[in-house]
Amino acid sequence: MAVGKQGKSYALIGVAGYIARRHLSAIKDTGGSLAAAFDVGDSVGQMDASFPEARFFTEFERFGEHVERLRAGGQPIDYMQFARQTICTSRMPALRCARAPM
Repeated sequence: MAVGKQGKSYALIGVAGYIARRHLSAIKDTGGSLAAAFDVGDSVGQMDASFPEARFFTEFERFGEHVERLRAGGQPIDYMQFARQTICTSRMPALRCARAPM
């Protein structure tokens, strides 16, 4: 996934939810790109319309593995957004999404 010089890379948790439309719109309006998205539901047409290249996962472990692969490959996620409160957050600290300090 290529990200422009000004654009930031995002991952979104809860992409099938109602409020996710606002998150997706904000990412697009600011020139960002959606690298990965997760939701337990798979009705994510709103994501496909704006970010067809984004990877979508219905299993949190696979989502986390993908985010980690991006980081290890030199394409870390700049921002992790949460658009749903019903997802268990006990495993989320394990995701290291921020860019490593230089």
